[in-house]
Amino acid sequence: MIDIDLITARKNLSELIEKVNIESFEPVKIVDNETGKSAVLISEGFYNSILETNYINSIPKLSEKIIEEGKCTLEDCIPEDKIQW
Repeated sequence: MIDIDLITARKNLSELIEKVNIESFEPVKIVDNETGKSAVLISEGFYNSILETNYINSIPKLSEKIIEEGKCTLEDCIPEDKIQW
């Protein structure tokens, strides 16, 4: 995670938004040196991933089932043309 002070973050907000969305996807920790408080800037996509992961983990045994089903071979899967949509 990249650390940056609040004053620099204010001056470079557009660049920081670009950085967390396109360049590195790495979160940026913004620190107010006067108060010692901090916040983290992440992309909306990363934030949505966190929310989705938390949701999946909130459903009992769902994450284990996803992991288990991910281990099946293609031969074990139902062909797409056999699925009734």
